[in-house]
Amino acid sequence: LSSFDLRLWNCEDLRLRLALNPPSLIFEVCCVPSMSQPIQKPLSGKHKSRGPDFICKSRFRNTLPDVPFNAKFLPCPFVELERFIDYKPTSLEMEYKYNVQCEMDMGLNLDLIDPNTYKANPNMEIQLAEKDAILLEDEDSNTRQIKRSAQHSKVVPWMRKTQYISSEFNRFGVAADRQEIKVGYNLTKNKENLNIFRDRQSLINLIKKLFEDSKVPIRKHFSKKGVTAVEEIPILPDFELWRFPFALVQFDADPSPVGFEPELRDSMVTQSHIKGMQDDGGEQFVAYFVPTVETLQKRLDDKEMGRSFTESTV
Repeated sequence: LSSFDLRLWNCEDLRLRLALNPPSLIFEVCCVPSMSQPIQKPLSGKHKSRGPDFICKSRFRNTLPDVPFNAKFLPCPFVELERFIDYKPTSLEMEYKYNVQCEMDMGLNLDLIDPNTYKANPNMEIQLAEKDAILLEDEDSNTRQIKRSAQHSKVVPWMRKTQYISSEFNRFGVAADRQEIKVGYNLTKNKENLNIFRDRQSLINLIKKLFEDSKVPIRKHFSKKGVTAVEEIPILPDFELWRFPFALVQFDADPSPVGFEPELRDSMVTQSHIKGMQDDGGEQFVAYFVPTVETLQKRLDDKEMGRSFTESTV
């Protein structure tokens, strides 16, 4: 059939034309009733079966399969999604001044006129609440030990203390037992001040004594007789180098080059440099750089001339 042929054909004429001139493509053609044939209306009491809608049956049918997986969220690298949720306050919100709620019924009694209202009086006694005072009380060790001993001394009828029936415990003069007794006796004898933290007042006195003892100069050695102190140096951190991280490195042998005088070798070691490096294969290692004799001479000349270190002088 031509696309310009707009005439209506009945079913018999259409079948004849398709048989004589088969088209290259199969079209789905609906049956159009001709104007000459009367249209039969179905009976009211009977249900008439409806015929096929298409004259030509479809030869090929390709339906899409079901999706083999559930829906997923894929990242979108082209559009920044944060711009849709990033909150940026406007100038109106930034310049807005919030009211300070100073009502008495809110539990806040603010005085914005007199600044001396909230200055604490150092001579006034602080009255703590009863619950807070219990938390700040010192724990009595005697009471704790009494409670612990009373708890362990309870007699339980269904339990019995372990009894060992053996002749080994009836022997006297065992060397190992005697050694343990002597060690325990020496420990208790050397630590006579174990009960200095029994109460709060003894702890306060001990803290005060530590501050007083630190003021007394130490001239004699605590264990060697005849050895006296020559100089006292305060132990303070290096305020210039404290912010730099340092690593303690220990060598199995002397890392300085062999064949030089001891003074020159010591100067090389003091001016050496350790640096972490990486080779072409990606392996990391630590390199130890020692200055040469020419470099030491140039650095010595710069020090005598008062010149600072420059990269060209090395």
